[in-house]
Amino acid sequence: MDLKIKNVDPKDIYVIDKEIEQINKKNHTKISRSKFLRDLIKNYSEQEIKNKLNNDLYDELQTIKIF
Repeated sequence: MDLKIKNVDPKDIYVIDKEIEQINKKNHTKISRSKFLRDLIKNYSEQEIKNKLNNDLYDELQTIKIF
């Protein structure tokens, strides 16, 4: 299935999917792409995330209570 995500290179999605595939091969419980990405984001501090995102996007994400 092709997944279109705004402003994300399909090559990056492929790399993420390969990483998830490797993790799932090692574990009995399977993880989804969204869980993988949520766990990855939790490892970053709020300031690191804010530095990587533009202010408008960061404010929008805060509004919907992502952070």
